[in-house]
Order: sequence, then C-alpha cells, then structure tokens
Amino acid sequence: MHSPSRIGLCVLSAVVLILVAGCPGTRTSNQGGGSLVTVVTKLLSDPTCLPIGDLNPDELQILMDNLVILAGQFGYALPEGAVIPSLTDEQAQAIADFLDDNGIVCLADLENLALSVESGEVEVPDGLMELADALGVPML
Repeated sequence: MHSPSRIGLCVLSAVVLILVAGCPGTRTSNQGGGSLVTVVTKLLSDPTCLPIGDLNPDELQILMDNLVILAGQFGYALPEGAVIPSLTDEQAQAIADFLDDNGIVCLADLENLALSVESGEVEVPDGLMELADALGVPML
C-alpha cells in the first residue's frame, strides 16, 4: 500500500511537470510536436553546440515563446530592445527549412551563415528577413 505522502509527492511532481512543460496546444503540436522539456533536452544534448538544427517547427515556436528565459539560462544576451514575436506555423516551418537547407546544426553555425548572407552566397527569404529585423538581428 502506498503512503499518502508518497501519493501526494507524485501528484505534486506531475503538477510541476505540467506547469513547467505546458500542455501542448494546436499551435505547437501540429508540426512534429514538442514541449519546453523537449526543447531544453535537445539543446542540452550537446551544450557546447546548442543543436538548434535538431528542433522541429513546433519546438522552434516553443523556443521563441520562451526565448528571453532560455537565452538567459544559456548565457546569451539578446539585442537590446528586441521584440520577440510568436512564430506562426508557416514562419516556424520556413525557419526549419532554411536551417536544413543551409546545413545549420549548431548555434555557432549561424555565424558562418551570417557571413554567407553578407557575401551574397545565401539569400534569406523575405519572411525571414522581416522576422530577423523584428528581433534586431544584424546582417540578416
């Protein structure tokens, strides 16, 4: 027989996990699914790399929804005054496709991509340019 305190601890743990991970909504469960837990798990799978290329479109939406908190946790400073928009399904898919098309695996790969964009080797789709401008990302 389980003690009431053990059952209470299990219920409390489940509630905390639900609050931390959030319940999936239709916006973030229709393109591969995911949660804040899966985003963090994937990013922490290689902390020296931060493998953003492993995130599916739903996880990219979740990442953007929680970018301010996660950036601070991973030691990245966001540009001052950056407005963090919520991604639509189409924007998230466009980002995932752009990352895949350009071989972006790690966060560090974005620096080489920025150089390729600056030199004209890679063209950024208009929708992603608008998103980069909203985020205050230079060169994109």
